[in-house]
Formats: sequence, C-alpha cells, structure tokens
Amino acid sequence: CNPSTNLATSAVATFSGGSTSSSYGPFRLNDGQLQSSCGFCWLKTGSYPAGAWVEYRWSTPQPVARVWFDTTSAYYSSCGQSIGRNLAGGKIQYWTGSSYKTITTVSSRITDWEVSFSQVSTTRLRLYDLHATNITGLKMNPMIFEWRVFCQ
Repeated sequence: CNPSTNLATSAVATFSGGSTSSSYGPFRLNDGQLQSSCGFCWLKTGSYPAGAWVEYRWSTPQPVARVWFDTTSAYYSSCGQSIGRNLAGGKIQYWTGSSYKTITTVSSRITDWEVSFSQVSTTRLRLYDLHATNITGLKMNPMIFEWRVFCQ
C-alpha cells in the first residue's frame, strides 16, 4: 500500500444527522478541502453520548491503519462558528462483515488529530459517539473539515 494515498477519496461518506445542505453535508468529509476553505460537515450530536457517527463505505475491502481529522480549534472561533465545536473524539470502529468492532476510543482532542492502529481490512469505517469539546458544557455539534484514511 502507499501510505500517502488517502483512501477516503474513493469512499461514500454518510452520517447519523446534521446538515444535509449543499454547504455542510457529509460529502464535505472527503471533498479534499481543508479548513482554509471553510467547507465543513456539520454534525448534530445531541447530548453526549448520543450515538452520533460519521462513516465511510467502500465497494471493496480497504486496508486501514490510520485516520486524520481536520477540525477547528476548541478555543478559537472558525469560519463564523462559535468556540467548542471541534471534533474532540469518539470510537473508531470498523465493519467485520456482520457488526462493528471498536479499534480505539479517542477523547479530549482540542484541534486536528491523527490516530494509528493495527491494520484492518474493511468495507466500512466509522467514528461513533463522536462529540465536540466540553468548553460550552454541551459537547455538541462538531465541525469536520476533512477526514482522511490511510493504510499505514
């Protein structure tokens, strides 16, 4: 595998809810535009934990071992949005063919973040129980500018 190839570009992005508008829908997760473009996916999470998720689906199994999320800073407003709307964490899960299995749980992130793990082969990858930072006391409605996936 080529560790610099973003596997997300060939995936179909979906989510549990949020904006489906032409500006803030799930297609923003893998459109190749970073924070400087101000094009983000807006996720409705409700009170944490609420089962909110973002997911990639591929038509064939992909070797997955690393993810990177471009989100806003927890302490600064970005693209006209209030503070505390960064993606702070969730459970990284893959599809086994019959159910989701948790790879790792991430929390307390305050800006862009990356996680490496043992490679798995899957047709689906998701971040489950995702949430924003608790600066405002709500952990709600994070912004994701881009979600990239790599084989190593």
